[in-house]
Formats: sequence, structure tokens, C-alpha cells
Amino acid sequence: MLIGMEFHQEKRGRWGELCPDLLNEIARHIPYYVDYVKSWNKALPKFPMHIRGPWLVLPFDDKTSQIEKKEDYHLCLPLPQFKNTRLRGSCLGWLISVGIDGELLMFNPVTRSSFRLPPMSTFPTVISYQPDVHDQEYTVRERMQSNNIYIGRKINMQNLYIEKIVISSSPEEDNFMAVAIYGSFPGLAFYRSGDDKWTDLPSMNIPSKFADGIQDVIFHQEKIYAINWGGSLYEFDMRTLSGGIRRVLYRPNILSEDKYLVQDPDGHLLMVVRKVECYREPKLGKNASDCYKTTGVDVFELDESSSYGQWRQKFNLGNYVLILGYNSSIWKFPFPDEVGNCVNCVRDCIYYSDNKLRKHRSKVVGGHDIGIFNFKDGSIRRLFSNSICICPPPVWLLLA
Repeated sequence: MLIGMEFHQEKRGRWGELCPDLLNEIARHIPYYVDYVKSWNKALPKFPMHIRGPWLVLPFDDKTSQIEKKEDYHLCLPLPQFKNTRLRGSCLGWLISVGIDGELLMFNPVTRSSFRLPPMSTFPTVISYQPDVHDQEYTVRERMQSNNIYIGRKINMQNLYIEKIVISSSPEEDNFMAVAIYGSFPGLAFYRSGDDKWTDLPSMNIPSKFADGIQDVIFHQEKIYAINWGGSLYEFDMRTLSGGIRRVLYRPNILSEDKYLVQDPDGHLLMVVRKVECYREPKLGKNASDCYKTTGVDVFELDESSSYGQWRQKFNLGNYVLILGYNSSIWKFPFPDEVGNCVNCVRDCIYYSDNKLRKHRSKVVGGHDIGIFNFKDGSIRRLFSNSICICPPPVWLLLA
């Protein structure tokens, strides 16, 4: 299902006059997320737990994409605050956006709740932010402990500086935390409830050629785990004031492929390796070699029987599915149809969206590599097979 992010004035009914039991029964018979969002108000249950599928949030200004199946549709949401933003996170029903002036907003499209994270100007490598200096708003250090400094335009910073944000829980919860992948050489920064800025998660004592290029991050068993371009797995124990690396795993034969971290229902940590093939599209001229598409996915489970652990490959997901992209990487039950039936649901598959941020720089290619990989037979259903650019890139939305 697709959600087109436009906005309209919401019309409220007199839901509050109905008794709670009747409201709950009504909510249980609303089969589609699109209808639930349109009809939701404070009288209905906060989360429609009977609706479990992933929905793809499309950008406001996308005019290039054509979804492959007719049953997919758009939903108009009253989200004027998301216009001209970039979505860089989706977790527990919350969407996380980066505004043109660096504002970081969390918004729940069902409950209409919102929460502001400290702005981009408070990140560790940002030296100064001068909003009145046109096209030279940011002064930024290339990486922590680097003497290389560059001037950043706010539009470029909005598009490229923050790659992904994940959260530990709803922001109303005690001990709420957020972690961001950010910077020219992507590193990690964290926010704790009550902070007024982002704090660097240092990657000291790691070989320099693998110390940067974080590709994914996850909250797992009260710790933070991150994986980088070189295959190093970082484990951060956040019970200390600033957080610290407890150990590092390294697997040298998975360099350069896109990697994600997921927790399975048994509490095991998985590494998902997405294989991407580059190809030429002559009609793009100088950008002809920039085209790419997903060709396969491998999944590994962390075996912690040894002190440093070992990745062991898995060859099926059983009755489950994975969802990858700008969203918090997650393992879910198969999604029921409109009457709650899971018998004929697709399972043992991986839903993925396009989060190759650096490829989106030119706005000629990128955002289009979205589909469903069938683990059983290796087939791929591409949602936008006729597109090579969707800008800003879509994001999967899942409920809590």
C-alpha cells in the first residue's frame, strides 16, 4: 500500500459520544491503514494493532513513480509540516523528518503526536550555523578529530548530512533515546531525553580504514549495535554516561555490500547483506553508469558462543518477513489481508526500500530501488520497475 503525503483539512465527527466498547469494535473492523488514519481521533484506540502491513510513504513532489499493482493506492494525510522535508527515519509508528533549516521532527500519522529532536546544527561535527548567510549556512568538520573543514549549503545538508535516525521507544517513555547515522564519513551520534544537543558515539581503537562508513544501527537488548562498510560490528553499552564500545567483530568478505542489522523474535542479532548491481543507462549521458538495482539478499545470524562471535548464514526466514531501508530494520510476522487472514500471505520475504543516499545526490538516479525479495525462490517484485529516480526517496511505515 502507498501513502502519498499531501494534506487536507481534517473533518472531525462526533466519535466521543459513542461508548468505548462500540468504538473498539468499530476500530477492529477497519481493515486498511488508509481508512484508520482518515477516521482516527482521540476516541479510537491509539494503535490499530490488527493492521500490520508495511506502507510506503511517498514524497510530496514525486511525479515519476508508477506503482506496478492497481490495488496499491495513495492516502492524503494532513501533514503540511512534512512538505519540503526529507524522511530519514521510521520506527514504532513514528516518521522522522529533516527540515530545510535543519529541524528534526518526529510525527505519528495515526495519533498526530509530534516531538522535536535537537536540530542538525547541534550535531558533533557542526562548528557553526549562520542561517542568514545564504548558501554558506553551515561550517562543518569533515569528521570528528579532523582538521578538514568545509562550508555546507543548507539544502545539501538537509539532503545528505543525516542518513538515518532510529529510536529506542516512543518519546513519551522514560529513558527515550535516539541514534543518528550522520556526516561525510558516516558516524554515530546519540540523543537522550532532555538533552539539547547530539553527542558523538566515538569509534576509537578501531582500524582507521574501517572506523567510518556506518551503514545501519539498531537498539538491541538494551545496547546499541552498529555495522559499517567494512563489516565491523560495534557494540555500545549505553549504561555509561557517554556510551562506549564493548567489542568489535569483523568479517572481511562482505566489503561494500549494503548491510542492515535486525533482531529476530528469539532475541538473536541478524546481519542482512543486500546485493546491489550497477548497470549503464545510456540515455542518462554522464550519469549512465550510476544506475543500480537489488539482485539478492543474504542473512546471517550472530553466534555468540565464542568471545568475539561469528556470523552464520541463514537460508530461510520461516513464516516471517524483514523490512529494510530508512526505517528501523525490523523482523515481522506475515501481514494479514483485509479480513485478518494470514493463510495466503507472502512470507519468507524481505521488503526493501532505497536508502543509498549518496546515489541520490544528482537527483538523476536514486530512490527507485524498492521491492520485495522472495527468500524461497530468489525472485524479486520491483515496485517501480519503470523508474530510475524518485526524489525524495520513499520510506516504509510500520506501526508500533
